[in-house]
Amino acid sequence: MSEAARRLAARALERGYQLSAEALGIILGSGRPLELLDEVLSWLEASGVRGSIIDRALIESYVKSQRRVEEDVVEEVPAVVAESPSYEGLQIEGTAEEQRTYLIARYQVLRSIFERRGIQLQPAKELSRSQGEGYVVGMVLRISRKDSYMIVEMEDPVETWSVLVPLRDRGLAEKAEYVLPDMVVVFRAHSRRGLLVASDVILPDLAARRSDWRGPDLNICIISDIHIGSVRHAEESFRSFLDWLGSGESEAEKTRILIINGDLVDGIYVYPGQAQDLALKSYSEQYLAAAKAIASIPGRVEVIYVPGNHEPCRRALPQP
Repeated sequence: MSEAARRLAARALERGYQLSAEALGIILGSGRPLELLDEVLSWLEASGVRGSIIDRALIESYVKSQRRVEEDVVEEVPAVVAESPSYEGLQIEGTAEEQRTYLIARYQVLRSIFERRGIQLQPAKELSRSQGEGYVVGMVLRISRKDSYMIVEMEDPVETWSVLVPLRDRGLAEKAEYVLPDMVVVFRAHSRRGLLVASDVILPDLAARRSDWRGPDLNICIISDIHIGSVRHAEESFRSFLDWLGSGESEAEKTRILIINGDLVDGIYVYPGQAQDLALKSYSEQYLAAAKAIASIPGRVEVIYVPGNHEPCRRALPQP
């Protein structure tokens, strides 16, 4: 038995499986023996098959299952192009009442995320009069920082209040660095002579949950801020990523969806003095370069392009 075969057999044994001579030969002749073995072992474990002898039939079953994945995933989806999108009914006058309505709606939506996570919220005034610890939610109005603490002024639709955040607690201080004006956040706090003192800050991110997904084993890749056309565009790194996407590596082959989440191009007139930062001075040049890059992506990958604030599209007001 060759050294490579011994390594494969040992790797399988470590995870509770044995390799037949035929299976070992197929894996060795695949051109990527370690990757293929790991894929088969993971497939068996996910299927609930434990302590099995891996023979030729099992290897062939795995290969067939991967072909079915490709057939399921590579499905042509007809493109729908809106040549002249209508913004009828989306305009605003820019009045203070419209801004207030928007901010309250935004606050209520973000508050509901915390409530769905089981956080028991209470009014700030009520907590400031109590002896225990509780949770308050509000929108950040302004922040003032000192050496050992920061004061966060908060508001909700009915009142304003302040929260003192001690910075001696390194964990709390690191979390507090992410708190910015206009964010909706929750503070776990207690009252000290009527002032709320924070012991934790919770951001409205989505709660982690275990997925019950039983579909094909595929990857979705999300990238953003490529900024083609800028003198600071990392062209070499972007090209390396595209080369990887088209390679035969296992994870690259499983990638079936690529989401470009904004700022594919750097745009023009986005900020004062931008012309000095541009290697490509027009949208036409930038999108031509972008199109050439996107054209190199394998056909098995569906590309979803979401515009950002550097793309030539309508600006939402107020900004979300």
